[in-house]
Amino acid sequence: MRLISRGFEIDYEVAGDGDSVIVFIPGQLQAGEDFIDAGYTRALGSTYRVVTIDPLGYGKSDKPHTEDSYHLDGRAADVRAVLNAVGADRAVLWAYSMGVISAEAFAKEFPEMVEALVLGGMPVGFDARARDNVFSPAAILLESEGLAGYIRETMPFLAESTRQLFLERNDPTAVAASSRACRFSYAAEDAPLPKMTFNYAGEAESWFDIAVAIADSKGIAFEGVPGADHGRAFRDIETVIPMVLSFLASRANTA
Repeated sequence: MRLISRGFEIDYEVAGDGDSVIVFIPGQLQAGEDFIDAGYTRALGSTYRVVTIDPLGYGKSDKPHTEDSYHLDGRAADVRAVLNAVGADRAVLWAYSMGVISAEAFAKEFPEMVEALVLGGMPVGFDARARDNVFSPAAILLESEGLAGYIRETMPFLAESTRQLFLERNDPTAVAASSRACRFSYAAEDAPLPKMTFNYAGEAESWFDIAVAIADSKGIAFEGVPGADHGRAFRDIETVIPMVLSFLASRANTA
């Protein structure tokens, strides 16, 4: 399915027949189909209406080359447009890796539309300076080494089939613009994250202890995925989905 948001075409898919809505926002070089292929839709489709989004610049969505196109206010507006298109007033937002910053921007700008926020594969609450430190080097690497070099340097955990998929469906200039735009502050930057926020990451991530400390300092629930690196923490749905559903159920019961 496709819609127009801010003059750009955004691609998304809907599956499942549950009463509640869960929206998946993928990370760098990913697309909504990765959540489908990993089994998230199959596992959750009986209890949720599952929406997978291709963010601007990725998957089947448009891939503009200008940084301003990827401002986080705009990315949040794209998510809102998808929710409006599927008739959802509220949803659980579940993001992975770079998708976390878009999910946070949406949750801060449209808190009334967020039932819960699930953030995987990245520490929570990065400000503009931290985002610049994390994502601007990615843009430099993309521009100097190309997409293949970027994947080789930053994603050594990828299986060869996934590496080829990422090479085939991504535009390095668009990805670089998207990465650079992360440094821009957005309208609701200083607003709090929802109380119903859950953060998780693979315990083999080099920055795992930092993620734990940040979540603890912000009073955000956090769990590690045992033995998992960045890629495995995304694929290990047998561990991650029960972890997230347990969080959602426990918080719903105490609300």
